[in-house]
Amino acid sequence: MSIDNDKRELLKLKQGLIEESEAIDESGYEVAMPDTFAGKLKNFLWHNKLGIIIGFVLIIIAVIICWFFIFYEKPDITIYSAGNYNVTMRQFLESGTEKHCPDFDKNGKVKVSIKQAGNDAVMGFADLYAEVDNGNASVFIGTRAKLTSLYADYMKAENREIFADLTEITGTDTYLIDMTNTKFGEDNKLLTTEICIAVKNTDKDSEKQAMEFVSNLYSGKTYLRDN
Repeated sequence: MSIDNDKRELLKLKQGLIEESEAIDESGYEVAMPDTFAGKLKNFLWHNKLGIIIGFVLIIIAVIICWFFIFYEKPDITIYSAGNYNVTMRQFLESGTEKHCPDFDKNGKVKVSIKQAGNDAVMGFADLYAEVDNGNASVFIGTRAKLTSLYADYMKAENREIFADLTEITGTDTYLIDMTNTKFGEDNKLLTTEICIAVKNTDKDSEKQAMEFVSNLYSGKTYLRDN
């Protein structure tokens, strides 16, 4: 635009003959806005990607929480297996001992769940000790050597009796019961697999419930249920 043209444009502006926007010679890049649905959607997703990601994560968390409260069935008794028992044996013990387990949570269903220690030597021991200290298992099963060793470790390190006294159940001073010497073991012919059972010493309701459960296994007491 020449000087004369500039003067003419300025004069026109003063006289109100043209708009200011028409007189300005803008230079630079123009941003082309998408005119298709796909383009607009892509543009929206790009400019809102952080909010979309956060929203997606929150939805996943909400779904997990809902599933936990609606569908998760809390066990009446949780057993920790310190022995190397296979899946078939663990499933048999879960289903077989349920008829001896009271409905502690009064929801009309009874569930016995077994947690298995890891196979790795180091991680397996770490998991076992973590279960003793902070886990929710109230009953422990394993070989006599395994459970007595665990008991001795805590007595030596902390002078703590991690397993409850089972004298009231067996009539003898002990914290272990060999499952072959129980009515449950006799009825199910547990003769070849060494399974000892102990109750975690917690002085809580979970210990009382576990004692009742183990007492029923020992005596053979069962509960009649519809299922």
